[in-house]
Amino acid sequence: MRILIATVLATAALTSTAEAAPLAWTACDDGLQCATAQVPLDYDTPSGSKIELALIKLPATDPAHRIGTLFTNPGGPGNSGVAFVRDEARDVYTAGVRARFDVVGFDPRGVGASTPVRCGEAPPQPAFPVGREQEQAFAAAAADLGRRCRTHNGALLDHLSTANVARDMDVLRAAVGDPKLTFIGHSYGSLLGATYANLFPQRVRAIALDGVLDPVGWMTGRGPLDAATPFSLRVGSQQATSRALRYFLDTCKQAGPRCAFSDGDPVEEFDRLMARLRAEPVGPFTYADVVNIMRDVLGFTPGWPSTAEALAAVRDGNIPAEKNRAAAEAGPDDAKLAIACSETANPPFAGVWPLAARVADHFTPYFGASWAYISQACATWPARDADRYAGPFDRKTAAPLLLVNSRFDAASSYERAQVVERTLGSARLLTIEGAGHTQATIDSPCADAAIERYLISGVLPAPGAVCADQRDPWAE
Repeated sequence: MRILIATVLATAALTSTAEAAPLAWTACDDGLQCATAQVPLDYDTPSGSKIELALIKLPATDPAHRIGTLFTNPGGPGNSGVAFVRDEARDVYTAGVRARFDVVGFDPRGVGASTPVRCGEAPPQPAFPVGREQEQAFAAAAADLGRRCRTHNGALLDHLSTANVARDMDVLRAAVGDPKLTFIGHSYGSLLGATYANLFPQRVRAIALDGVLDPVGWMTGRGPLDAATPFSLRVGSQQATSRALRYFLDTCKQAGPRCAFSDGDPVEEFDRLMARLRAEPVGPFTYADVVNIMRDVLGFTPGWPSTAEALAAVRDGNIPAEKNRAAAEAGPDDAKLAIACSETANPPFAGVWPLAARVADHFTPYFGASWAYISQACATWPARDADRYAGPFDRKTAAPLLLVNSRFDAASSYERAQVVERTLGSARLLTIEGAGHTQATIDSPCADAAIERYLISGVLPAPGAVCADQRDPWAE
């Protein structure tokens, strides 16, 4: 009984709102307003060390009918909410949403202009390793990243979990004067929304999860084999990307001359091209380069025609002398790994990753290894957030949640979105019949209108609702 009481008291302490100081908004170009908030580094000791969060606000265009604040997160983890609101919010959110809400983005702890994770420069790595020599070098670089991150960031590295970002968001909710939270989270931002909903179920006004990430898969998995599986494979993104590739190739064939890669059987042509790349680079492009580029572009349908042209050029030998190295090679995303590795369960041995990558590639060719190696650093990561939230994710909320997912989303598995709909305490899934990853890349007026209705009025689409108005990606 004493253990139970202690657990309840600890949970209550971690889910209570720290004191919220009013935000001092100042003009910061283009009609936007900026502010800085201070929040506890450690919610176990809310009066202790503080960290800063950078915020930006796009004020409601109809202040007389303003409902409140719409908080938003663009995903990652590690993407800048400040940059998203500054550069994209006017295009992503409907005029109706922007009329009724102040749209507020913030850089989560460890990210961007907030108190950031900085681990120092490192040589660029391939998109993912191919072959034993690259595997060993990739694992060594991942371990070195962890050591450098610990050296440069101190205690911050132990307090970066999604749960702590949710606690920060509750402080911000109180600071803007909203009694309950209105929020839309895109991609990884959907995990933030689901976490908030389960930490603060009675403070939910409206939470939309767009491009749904499976919170159970992310944190721990559901079965005994999941303990031996890297988190980046547990969420099912490799299956999602593989399915999106097949949709890309099938619709390319149907498009005929409008798709530059439509000659013959595009599926067989793609397999032959990838087999050539496996054997040796084609011009400046390696196998891993092309896999990584395809993984990213499959979630962005406006880029499909130019991608088909590039594939045809590589197939036919009409290739540039140099590749865009930024698209194919990159250093690790320090904040992404610092957040994810601090809270997810992963195998403790670096040698698991090559095996997991090969198994995943067997079932989801090309993309299994690409997704597996995202989490390589977690094998040796030197920090763990003791206040992470690993579930359960089924608490009944004050208002139901809206889930939105395209059937052929290349990152957020549609099948997992269906599972999440059943897992959450109260949720409804809207299906977009097509491809693309999140509202920022999908042109569906039907989905935009459904999200607007929900955020403004709390009205959910009908059970099983489908939006089938996405623009043909091959249309001229």
